[in-house]
Amino acid sequence: MPSYSYENSVKSDKSDERINVYLQRPIAGFIVRAVYLTPISPNHLTLVSIIFGAIGGVLVALSDARLAAAGLCFYLKDVFDSADGQLARAKQQFSRRGRFLDSIGDFIVDLFLFGGICVFLCRGGTSILISLSIGAAGFLGMSLRVSYHVFYQTSYLHREQKYQTNR
Repeated sequence: MPSYSYENSVKSDKSDERINVYLQRPIAGFIVRAVYLTPISPNHLTLVSIIFGAIGGVLVALSDARLAAAGLCFYLKDVFDSADGQLARAKQQFSRRGRFLDSIGDFIVDLFLFGGICVFLCRGGTSILISLSIGAAGFLGMSLRVSYHVFYQTSYLHREQKYQTNR
């Protein structure tokens, strides 16, 4: 296996958000460098990402005293979500199965997040109907945003041959 190269592991910055380019992906790069020569696969990192996101959603539901810990879990979810793709590109281990696991993982984490928000609101005295409406609206909005970025924006950039690095 060739030596690890951070530059060969990251997505094109043409479709990536600035916080990812300058903060999150460099942090994920440390994780990738640490596991690059191990048998750890990108799918293992995806599972770690899902676990952090699920724990974050549970912490949101438990109480407002745990919101900082929940925020940290969600941030670590995002870092490992970046690391899985970077490891896949670095090791040339990208696959449709891995991409599917990543997408399903994001869906599961969103369910935990917005489910946790619903429980949090109900525990704070908000009616179940309003809590569910807020959670459903947030889940739908997040799903539409991700769908737009992954499908429409990336497809457009590929068609225009302005974005060949990601997939």
